[in-house]
Amino acid sequence: MKTRNKILNLIKQRPMTALEIGQKLGSEGNKISRSGLYSHLNRLVTKKEIGFLSKSDSRIQTWNTKKVIEEGYNLDKGVEQGIQWSKKSERIYARTKKSGKLYKRLIKKYPQEKLAISDILDDYRTLEMRSVYAKNLLLDPTLIKKQLKKDGKDSSPEAVKKYIKKVKSDCNLAYEKREEWTQIKFSRVQEYEKDGERFFIFRNKEYSKKEFLDFLEQLIFNKWMNFFAMLDVKDTNNDSYEEKMTILTNSMLDKMGGLFIKIKS
Repeated sequence: MKTRNKILNLIKQRPMTALEIGQKLGSEGNKISRSGLYSHLNRLVTKKEIGFLSKSDSRIQTWNTKKVIEEGYNLDKGVEQGIQWSKKSERIYARTKKSGKLYKRLIKKYPQEKLAISDILDDYRTLEMRSVYAKNLLLDPTLIKKQLKKDGKDSSPEAVKKYIKKVKSDCNLAYEKREEWTQIKFSRVQEYEKDGERFFIFRNKEYSKKEFLDFLEQLIFNKWMNFFAMLDVKDTNNDSYEEKMTILTNSMLDKMGGLFIKIKS
């Protein structure tokens, strides 16, 4: 098995620091130099097959990235125990399989737009990583009980189960109605209807809104990614353009709009 695939298999299990990845490879008889390891990691990051959080990372907006990993990103041992993020390591890497596939597909389709696609996929990849974190926080019984207690609400086992059931139901409903929340209203362009179809004008040129929404559908989300993306859009629906662009999903959709216009021009 190639070294890159061994690294991907390791990170698939749970997020790891470069130090831990190197140690795991070495324990399996696959010793690799520090420079060689980072060479592989950097290539995988470039291709969006993995992502990383750093202790100084601002891409997760106002969240404490150490908390993202240690409390909300553990897939094996449960959220309460968490993943240990060594103080010696600035970054911790996580598998982003959907981002890697989407990046490869878009690059193949629009090879001349590599920089724009890479920028869009940086946002998409962060959303993929965030959805795992947020999903675990919303479904972990221990953390839900703590939050219900903090809010002065019923924190009995029945109340916790009811909370989890509602979250899952809301997520499923959002996925069933995903076409509705993507019917976004443009904030900086003139939009109008002609012969029963919606159009918008940008820099004196007419574009079909349906074509644009079809273009957005290339951003394939799983249920949880869709849920949190929808909340981003709906929660900022009445905000100014500048305020909207501070939110990950809005920024990604705006960049997709720019790519659409560039390709159609």
